[in-house]
Amino acid sequence: FKDLQIKSKPRANHTNLSRKKCIEGKVLLSVTFFSDGTVGNIKVIKGLPAGLNKQAIEAAKKLKFEPELRNNKPISITKKIEYSFWLY
Repeated sequence: FKDLQIKSKPRANHTNLSRKKCIEGKVLLSVTFFSDGTVGNIKVIKGLPAGLNKQAIEAAKKLKFEPELRNNKPISITKKIEYSFWLY
């Protein structure tokens, strides 16, 4: 039994509108990591306005990972993933 390992998590970028409106915070997504190495069923649990949900979803679609193993076989699993949006 081996837990899911995220290999790369692309950054989600601010939109021009979110920068202009000084929107900061976190977007929480529910993401299904499939046994074949793909991601899908992405849903927003806690969102932000000004296009930031879409930015987080687009970044989540590019997640690279090693599937969780049960009895040495890859399984599909749903996990929560968070993307932070801060202005510096």
